[in-house]
Amino acid sequence: MWQYGRTERAAAVAAILAIALAMHLSPGQGDQAHAARDGSIPPSPRSDILSTVPARASAAFVVNGLGATDAKLTRLFSSLGVPFSPYTLAKGWLEIVTGIDEHGPAAVVVVPHESSSSTSHGLALVLPTNNRDELLAFLNPQPLDDGFVKVTLRGRESFAATMGGFTVLAADLHTAKSVVGAEKHLADKLSELQAKKWAAADVAMWIDPAAMKVEPPQAGTALSLRRLIDEGPWLKRFGSLQLLGSLEPEGVSLSFYAERKSDHADKPRRETERSLLSGLPDEPFVLAVGMTERATAESARALCDGYASLLAAAGILQPERSADLAQILDLGFRHVGTVALSVSILPDDTSGSGLGLAKVLQVTTSDRMFLDHIDAVLRFLESEPFADPRVDQAMKRLQHRRAVETSLGVSIDHLLLDLTDLEVVDTEAVEAFVGNEGILMRVGVVDDKHVVIALGGGLERFNAIVSAVRAGRAPISSDAGAMKSARGVTRARSIEAYFSLARGVRLINAAYAAWNKPPPFPEVAETDAPIALAIHSGGPAATQLDFFVPTGLIVAVKNVIVDKAAGEAKLGR
Repeated sequence: MWQYGRTERAAAVAAILAIALAMHLSPGQGDQAHAARDGSIPPSPRSDILSTVPARASAAFVVNGLGATDAKLTRLFSSLGVPFSPYTLAKGWLEIVTGIDEHGPAAVVVVPHESSSSTSHGLALVLPTNNRDELLAFLNPQPLDDGFVKVTLRGRESFAATMGGFTVLAADLHTAKSVVGAEKHLADKLSELQAKKWAAADVAMWIDPAAMKVEPPQAGTALSLRRLIDEGPWLKRFGSLQLLGSLEPEGVSLSFYAERKSDHADKPRRETERSLLSGLPDEPFVLAVGMTERATAESARALCDGYASLLAAAGILQPERSADLAQILDLGFRHVGTVALSVSILPDDTSGSGLGLAKVLQVTTSDRMFLDHIDAVLRFLESEPFADPRVDQAMKRLQHRRAVETSLGVSIDHLLLDLTDLEVVDTEAVEAFVGNEGILMRVGVVDDKHVVIALGGGLERFNAIVSAVRAGRAPISSDAGAMKSARGVTRARSIEAYFSLARGVRLINAAYAAWNKPPPFPEVAETDAPIALAIHSGGPAATQLDFFVPTGLIVAVKNVIVDKAAGEAKLGR
C-alpha cells in the first residue's frame, strides 16, 4: 500500500488528498436501505464514523456524504470552468470498483506507534461499505486470523478489516489492529455539541498536537514540521485543533476550533449576537471590524507586536525601535474597551472622496487620559524612529490641535499632517486621493465613554457617526452584502470582520493613480457579499474562528487568474 514517510510519503499524501477532495456537505443522513445479499453491511449514519477513530489518533480527516459531496464539488468546479468528479478520481486512484456506500461518511486516520526509541505513524482509510466482499474482490483478498484480510492496494501489501458499516484499510497490520481494536474513540472525546457540528459539517479534521511527533528534518531543511510542532510554544497550548467545513451555493464556510489545555484555560469571553460595528457609517467599505472589550484586551498586545514587526520587516521602521512602538500602542489600548473600525471608499459627493476611515472606541479610563496618550504617540513619531529620514521629516509635521470645532455638542480635536512644502509627498496627489482637507482626522468624545475618529467626508460624515453612536445604531450592518455573509459565521461572537477584496484592490489602485503610477493589481469584479470572519469563545478552554468566502468571489478571482494567464500567453506569441 503506502507507507508514512520516506520514499512513499508522496503516495500517502496523495491518498489523503484524493479522499479530501470529496469533502463537502450532504443534505441528509443518507442512510437509505440497500438490498440484502451475502456480504452486505447495514448503512451507517454520519455519527458512527466518530466511533471508528481511535481516541489516541494523531489526526483524523472525516468526510460526510461522499456521493452528495461529489455533486456539490462538481458543480463548484464547473462554475470555475474545470468540470470533473473528485469522487470518481479518488476511487480510480485507490483501484476500488464497487462496495462503497456513497451515502455514508469516510475518514483518513493517522495513528501513532511509539517505541522506546522513536515515534512513527500509521495511515488508515475508513470507508463506508455496503458490501465488503465486493469492495475487496478486486484487491486480491487473502483471509488472515481474527477477521483481518491481506489485500493488494495499488500494488502494495495492505490489510483490511470490518468495523460495523465500515471497512478499514491500513498500510500495515499493526495500524489496522490499532484502529479496529481501540477501546476509546473520538466520539468519547467530543462534547455533544461538537459531535453534532461534526455530523452537520461537510468535512471535519482533528489534530492532536501532542501526538504529532515527526521524523527529524533532513540536513539543509530551513523550516521543518518538527520545529513547528515539537518546538512551537503556541501549538503546545492546545489539547486539540479542529477544522469544520461546508460548501453551500452561497459560499464556503470554514470553522477552526482550538481546545486549550487546562493550564491555559481562561475566563469565557462576553459575547453578543448584536452587531459589534456600532456607529460605523453605511458606505462602500473595504474593511469593517468590531471587537468586544474582552477581545480587545486579549488581542491588543499581539496586534501591536505584529504591526510593529511588519513595519520593521518592510524597512519602514528601524528594527531596534519596533519594541518601543509596540509598547506605546499597547499602552493606548489599555484606555480602550470595545472597538469598531471601518476603511471605506467614499462617494464622489463628499468633501473627502477616496479613502475614508471611521473608528468608534469605548473609553474605559477617562477621555482626558485617552487624548493625552495621543500626544505621547506623536512624541514617539517625532523621535525619528523610521528608516527613511524623509518619513521622519513628515512625522514631525503631525499636529494635535485641541478643541478646534464644536458640533452636535461635541468638542472636536484635529489630528493634522501639514503637507505644505513637504518633499516626501505630492500634495496634489494626496488631495486627489483623500479630498481637499488633506490628511485630517477629527477626534471627539461622545457621552464621556465613546471616542469617534474620522478621516474623510468632512464634518458632515463625522456628525453622522456621532448621531449613530448616540442612537446605539450600526448603520453599516444594514449593508446587504454584510448581512448575506454574516449568515455563514456564528451569531454569538466577540470579534466580527468583513473584507471586500474588490474594493480593497480598487482603493490601492486609486492610491497609485493619484501618484500617477500604474496600478499594481488587476481589477476584481465586485461581488454581492464580502468575506466574513467571526471569533467565538467555546468556553474557558476553547476558541472558534469562522470564515465565510462567497462563491462569487471564488469565481471572480478565478476569472482574474484566467484573464492574466491569457494576456501573458498573448504577449508571449
